[in-house]
Amino acid sequence: IPEPIVNFHLLRNVPLSVGSLMGLIFGIGLFGTTFVLPQFTQELLGYSAYDAGLVLFPRALTLFLFMPVVGWLYKHVDARITVAFGLGMLYWSFQGLSHLTLGIDFRHLAPMLLIMGAGMPFMFVTLTTVSLATIPREHMTEASSLYTLSRRIGGNIGYALVATIVANRMQYHRSHLVDTFSIYNSLFERRLDMLTGGLERAGMGAYQAAHAAMGILAREMGQQATMLAYNDVSKIMGWMFVAAAPLLIVLPSQRMMRGALAAKRERDGAGGGGH
Repeated sequence: IPEPIVNFHLLRNVPLSVGSLMGLIFGIGLFGTTFVLPQFTQELLGYSAYDAGLVLFPRALTLFLFMPVVGWLYKHVDARITVAFGLGMLYWSFQGLSHLTLGIDFRHLAPMLLIMGAGMPFMFVTLTTVSLATIPREHMTEASSLYTLSRRIGGNIGYALVATIVANRMQYHRSHLVDTFSIYNSLFERRLDMLTGGLERAGMGAYQAAHAAMGILAREMGQQATMLAYNDVSKIMGWMFVAAAPLLIVLPSQRMMRGALAAKRERDGAGGGGH
């Protein structure tokens, strides 16, 4: 009987299975925001494709800077504390991104992206190390493939999940905002009168001005509904990382990891001596 291409029996290793599950969640958040932020800045803020790509630069910068720091901390701090800190940073950044407005600019986006980029290595680097630390040398390639696969699957889920949430929540917010299009809403009436008066002073007839003003308000309503949908995505992403926190309980402590690593070195040494 041929051996399976993917050795799922390796998931009996608790650090690998927990790390792979949290890696899947990490992939959803990483690729989901990579998809949604440029879309938000292009659709609603009027950024060019190039500028929308640059919006993610602060996240990439702090991610790059903190990766060696986390690698050093891993030797001195319990992995569960490091991952918990990363989860907290990611939750903080997503909550900040859940209060976007149409008037926001890069100066207000950058701090949250810097925090997100700083938090990611605390989760990514630590989980990668913990997940593979106790795997026997002969199974290391298969185990690393499983761990990488989980993040890739998470990324694909992230793209689909974000697109679905945006579409559904946009319809939800639009259906609620449309109720404000009423002459009984004083804010709507004042805004309509202001737009109509401005268009009339610009040379439009009364009927054409009123029709054009309604079109402008309808477009603004659509933008507001879309912005609220993007905010909902960030809220869901943030709480998703909070929901992953209980998994830290089953991650091995630093003392357990040292014992497992010592046992692994003995096994690998015995295997090498046999050859």
